[in-house]
Amino acid sequence: MEAIGDLAAEGVGYLDMRDYNKARWAWEQSHPAAPFMLWLKVAGHVNFSPDNIRVASSTSPGIPIPETSLAFAEITRLADYLYEQFGDVETAAQDKYGGASVLHDLVREVSTAHARWPIEEKPHRVNVIPCPGCNMLTLMYRPPVEKNDPVIITCIAQCGTTITGQQFADMCDLMEQETMPTRKLNKRWVTVEDAAELTGKSKDTIWRWARTYKANGDPLVRFQFYDSKKFYNLADIYAAEAAARAKAS
Repeated sequence: MEAIGDLAAEGVGYLDMRDYNKARWAWEQSHPAAPFMLWLKVAGHVNFSPDNIRVASSTSPGIPIPETSLAFAEITRLADYLYEQFGDVETAAQDKYGGASVLHDLVREVSTAHARWPIEEKPHRVNVIPCPGCNMLTLMYRPPVEKNDPVIITCIAQCGTTITGQQFADMCDLMEQETMPTRKLNKRWVTVEDAAELTGKSKDTIWRWARTYKANGDPLVRFQFYDSKKFYNLADIYAAEAAARAKAS
């Protein structure tokens, strides 16, 4: 979580006006129907850029989960938490830790995703997912030409099948469902049960690490509340495990 100071003298709650405006922008961008969120959901399945945006994995069968889908999931998790707990940006900004801090996290995630995977206006060939009409890898993703134009995906073979952007996003979901549950290591935040399974430690050990604080006052393992449950930072858990092993040796 982002470190948050005192109430802003000129701003909203614990956010100054600059951060508040960023939070409003990130809130709008993270809406499920926002064009950028739809793009994030499908971008990992098209020939996007010279950068390889897929996650290399020797453990997951089938189709690897694109990093864009992981970013989509993280942004959705943060946005859902804020909406369910506070309902709007103004109310969230009044809560120092559960609201303003998470708004900072949302801004960071959305800004990073925008920088890494900007919406491109040119068509892209689709990877892996075959055309539902002819079962060939001949789909072409066509972004909007004008502001309010829909996203469409067309088959460039003779069958000429056309599907909407939402239909394509649903197809991506179906293709990933069998793979996503096996990729717990990609989660940034996990339950105590998942943390115990991934590290081979007991839940009591995870809880003990979570109740430990560093010399500067920061928790050894950061956590967030979501849907009335605590989720722990996976990177912090592995760091705590490594420190415990080093101390034992």
